[in-house]
Amino acid sequence: VNNGFVRDRVFGNIKGEYQITPEFSVMARYALDTYNETRETKIGNSYTGEPRGAYGVVNLKRYERNADFLATYKKNLSNFSITASAGGNLRFNKTGDVTTQSRNGTGLIIPGLYTIQNIAPANLQYSSYTSEKAVHSVYGLLNLGYKDMIYLDITGRNDWSSTLPEENRSYFYPSASLSVLINEMVDISDNLDLLKLRAGIAEAGNDTDPYSLINVMGNAEAWSGLTRLTKSGNILLPNLKPERATSLDLGVDVTMFRNRLRFSGTYYT
Repeated sequence: VNNGFVRDRVFGNIKGEYQITPEFSVMARYALDTYNETRETKIGNSYTGEPRGAYGVVNLKRYERNADFLATYKKNLSNFSITASAGGNLRFNKTGDVTTQSRNGTGLIIPGLYTIQNIAPANLQYSSYTSEKAVHSVYGLLNLGYKDMIYLDITGRNDWSSTLPEENRSYFYPSASLSVLINEMVDISDNLDLLKLRAGIAEAGNDTDPYSLINVMGNAEAWSGLTRLTKSGNILLPNLKPERATSLDLGVDVTMFRNRLRFSGTYYT
């Protein structure tokens, strides 16, 4: 078996930041990753599974671009610290695959000649697939601290996904977490370095793969030289809703004897 591939790829990003005031800054970024890849498989006619040899070519195309921005405000007051951020993201993906190869066991017309033309039309297996997906997002984060004792983090994000039906493609998911350093509030013992209590609740949203709403015809392996089409065996729903997962966790962290003894425990659902 002789497998090889050639990949032409371009990727990179450009980023700009500007500190408008000592407290307020903005950032914008654009990233691109795209490549074309050709995979080639050659199997000699002495191979047990392919007595007449085999040949195949797969052409892959991948494209992803991301554009995002973030504005951040930081301020330290007498007892409080605050960090607030808001931003957004535009993401687009495109995929394309084309496969042309000899059917399993049918082999080549002339042994050792590895070209598509050397495959009998009735023995030619081919398929193609293309997909596009876009997700637009806005999000925000708020971090509050009090005397290096209490920390509160709140986030919120809203996505719009092209893979969901128009009436359900917008979905919001927030989170909140609280940490309290008891050892900074109460002098319990000289041997206690850290006693932290923490709690958090978060909701995560998710979309689906492209073309998961309506059943369409797709390529299938030909039978006796005749092209066949199939449809998905999955249940596809035109009114599909976004996935939502909610988690809750409670925890404690303890460090004693100048970090020689440590304990961490978490309860979560």
